[in-house]
Amino acid sequence: MRDIVAPMYDQAYSALLEDLDQRGMLDSTLVSCLAEFGRTPKVNPAGGRDHWPQVSCALMAGGGMQTGQAIGATNRLGEYAAVRPVNMQEENIRRGRIVNAVMLDHPVTKLPPCFRHYIDDIGSDRSCLL
Repeated sequence: MRDIVAPMYDQAYSALLEDLDQRGMLDSTLVSCLAEFGRTPKVNPAGGRDHWPQVSCALMAGGGMQTGQAIGATNRLGEYAAVRPVNMQEENIRRGRIVNAVMLDHPVTKLPPCFRHYIDDIGSDRSCLL
């Protein structure tokens, strides 16, 4: 992972951001990388890492959002949030921002029902995205 997958991902993600920026498209394009779970801080006996709901992360860039910041931190072993843990309401707001960023010109009522509860925490005021 550290020697093969991570360097390829880093190169691809940064190249995408640089390309969008050079083309003047980064402010109008939200690029996000997130998953439903974090991964265990330790490698399992099979050489992989299992789901770890105690800690997760997300990378977000562009889309006119405030960027260039790290929010929160884990303990030194990556086991739990030690600084500014995020609760489920905040997580739903983050997901709502992603959905809103994609659907800015569409009323919430046209969203599939499974996404509507993410928007409820934001309401119709989408200024928090800017």
